[in-house]
Amino acid sequence: MHLSDGGSFSVPTDELVITAHGGNVMTVTNSSSWRIMADGTPTEWREPPTTVSSGDSGNDTGHLAEIVAFIEAIKSGATTRSNIYESYKSMEIYEAILASAATGKPANVTYKQL
Repeated sequence: MHLSDGGSFSVPTDELVITAHGGNVMTVTNSSSWRIMADGTPTEWREPPTTVSSGDSGNDTGHLAEIVAFIEAIKSGATTRSNIYESYKSMEIYEAILASAATGKPANVTYKQL
């Protein structure tokens, strides 16, 4: 995994690259474009016609705050701001969106108490 932010002095940029065994790679740049390869073959590519995510501090449309929090958690041994339960709730919303898209009907979101 590679995380970076602030690579440009004039325009803040961020990039996330996840590489896995077997030629599986995902790259997300400036929170707006991405490339995905599965088994060494490009499967998804999104390059927006205009860049709407550039030009701020990297905190508003980028991942700078998350990268800083992640590094601080590693240094101090603390946890990051998002705990696993909050991540679980995000995935429940994601699953509801997929279900709604597949059926064309609203989907309910419910959370199990942990």
